[in-house]
Amino acid sequence: MRQKERICIGVFNRYDYAVRRNIYQKAAGYRYREIESRERRCIAWLVKRFHLNISFEMKPGLVRAVSMDRSVFYARPAKKSLKEVDFIHAWNQVCATQLPWGVTLETKLPHNFETGGLLCRLYEAYVRDRDLKLAARPNCRFIIAFSRNTYDSFRNEVRKNDPMLWRCIGPKTTVLLPPQRRLADDVQIEQKYRRDRKWKLFFCGRDFLVKGGMEMVKALQNLRRRYEFSLILISPLNVHSRGFQLNPVYEAEEVEQTIRFIRHAPWIEWYGQVDNHRAVRMMKECHIGLFPSYGDTFGYVVLEMQACGCPVITTDQNALRELNNQQAGWVCPLSGCGDFLRDKQAQAAARERLVRLIEESLTDAFGNRSLVEQKAKYAARRIEEEFSEETFAERLGDIYRKAGLK
Repeated sequence: MRQKERICIGVFNRYDYAVRRNIYQKAAGYRYREIESRERRCIAWLVKRFHLNISFEMKPGLVRAVSMDRSVFYARPAKKSLKEVDFIHAWNQVCATQLPWGVTLETKLPHNFETGGLLCRLYEAYVRDRDLKLAARPNCRFIIAFSRNTYDSFRNEVRKNDPMLWRCIGPKTTVLLPPQRRLADDVQIEQKYRRDRKWKLFFCGRDFLVKGGMEMVKALQNLRRRYEFSLILISPLNVHSRGFQLNPVYEAEEVEQTIRFIRHAPWIEWYGQVDNHRAVRMMKECHIGLFPSYGDTFGYVVLEMQACGCPVITTDQNALRELNNQQAGWVCPLSGCGDFLRDKQAQAAARERLVRLIEESLTDAFGNRSLVEQKAKYAARRIEEEFSEETFAERLGDIYRKAGLK
């Protein structure tokens, strides 16, 4: 390989999320170059490119609504784009290549499909075996889990599929939380809470149902009878989530009624979508954030709100328990509600509990402004200490060097 200053790391050009979230281009002494995938040659690319659903109508219970959507996380790097590339750093995908490569995982490998009947399960089994064997090869130098929850989920998946594979994959798997720069200092936080007497709340999430949007709105409707506040809500109000089976618990009429209410309520400022810079400006002006998600893989917006001095109400699901705590915000525990991802009775119980816990958290907040300010300061300082860009860059550089990029 060339000298350190000449080492070039290839990153796939279609994943701007990893760039926006500061996952790439952080380690000093390395060059990054965009590369292309040969996915254009396969049916999976057509499905992803045009957001097609491949559905099969057969006997009930055999095959039902097999949707491939955009969940094929497998790439063959195009040779013409690999000029001068020494190493590939992938995002949420395995690489079929002879070059050394590594991957950062937000969720797990293989990524789940929107699963349905027998045909989809058979295809998933094939993908799982293929992807894990690629990850076990020597030229896969590292696997970076986005969180401890991601690490545990990935480890359990590998062990369930083939316990022997973990002997190859485990030693090169590590946890590296993503970086987040602090966006508000203590003085700015103090000024906000002492200047604005009316409470401003903030919610941002694409998959409205999965993020607990229905329960949040219901809780806020109940609280409006006693408190004065406003809500900034950023969401396309997408009610067709990918790979999440909670939706059947919602009646279509209930969802439509909630969406109409959001669009016309005078105290709700609704945006279908805004750019990240504008969203951050809004966060800085808000006192409390809401992200009561049922099944988010990570929840990066929680870090952004905390960095802006906006403490957040979250659940304790998946990685959210690593991002939030009672000192930095409010945590609504749902772990005792049973398997609410699959069981409808448990889903209904979880919904009722979440509405109640959001109400209790906000009642606690509205009654003690100084407590909310303390949480805001603690959350922002925690971002500075535990999610600093400098620490992330040093750790990523160490991982690269351990992978042989010296």
